[in-house]
Amino acid sequence: MILLRKEAAAPGIVNVVADVLSSQVGSRRVDTNRIALNVRESGTGPLMLFFHGITSNSAVFAPLMAQLSARFTTVAVDQRGHGLSDKPESGYEANDYADDIASLIRAFGQGPAILVGHSLGARNSVTAAARNPELVRSVIAIDFTPYIETEALDALESRVNAGDRIFRDVEAVQEYLAGRYPNIPA
Repeated sequence: MILLRKEAAAPGIVNVVADVLSSQVGSRRVDTNRIALNVRESGTGPLMLFFHGITSNSAVFAPLMAQLSARFTTVAVDQRGHGLSDKPESGYEANDYADDIASLIRAFGQGPAILVGHSLGARNSVTAAARNPELVRSVIAIDFTPYIETEALDALESRVNAGDRIFRDVEAVQEYLAGRYPNIPA
């Protein structure tokens, strides 16, 4: 696996770095009686759950987990339809994800939990806290917006439908990023 320096990080690179770091974290599937979710977990202490954005998976939180697992039970979740979790035909509304989160907290039996969410994960964390305040100690919502323009959703859908990219070497990653983000210095 290719490990890139932090200075080279840009959208799309973080998963390469996270995949390397995530090898230090245990991964398993948790059946919540609603859905089977893949989780990466590490540490002991109060429960802290991490929820990724729409084009990502649980591996993206490996660097944070490494820093926080001395004080918390850190659990990064592949949300429904992502990573190694179940991918049902339906059930992708905010309340569906929020109910998954509530079921997961109950499955761990360690609530109330701290929820950390990025983008889609932030929306789902906020919704879960609103629907189940007794299960949530606090929410850290990163890069959250309650509304996304149609053009942005269409572009995102195109990228998601294109699937994951596998790069042969660092040069291939750099070439891809230079084309996708022409204003980023080389």
